[in-house]
Amino acid sequence: MARIILVAFLLATLVAASWLPLAECAERVTCYNSGRKFTRARIINAINSFCSRYKGQTFANGRKVNERYDFPSPETGHIDISAEAFRGCSFRMDENECGRLLRRPTDECNTGGENGKQGGYVQDDCRKFKMDPNA
Repeated sequence: MARIILVAFLLATLVAASWLPLAECAERVTCYNSGRKFTRARIINAINSFCSRYKGQTFANGRKVNERYDFPSPETGHIDISAEAFRGCSFRMDENECGRLLRRPTDECNTGGENGKQGGYVQDDCRKFKMDPNA
C-alpha cells in the first residue's frame, strides 16, 4: 500500500512540474495603439522577409536582430522588426513560428479592420518578437 501511495505522489509531482514551464512561457501581446498606421499587406511582406532571412539561425541568450523595411508611397515610411533571446534562453528560428509570433500583434491589435495597424510585440519569458511601423 505504501508503494502505491509513493508512486501516486511521484506521478502527481511529475505532472505538476511539467505544467510549470508552460505557465512561465505564456506569450503576452502588447499593442502600441498609437502612431503611424500601415496596411496589413505591407506588414506581412516585411514579416515574411524577416522570417525568411533568419530561418534556421540560433538565437543564444542576448542575441538581438533588428531589420528596417522601407516603403515608398502611398504609405511612405518604414517598419522595424526585431527578435531577441534573453534570460539565459536560446532558440532556433523556425520560419513558420516567427511568422506566427509577428502576426499576433499585427492581427490582435487595432482590430477594427484589416488595415490601420500600429504594431506591438509578443513576448514570453525567453524571447521577444517586435513589429513597429512607428519607428
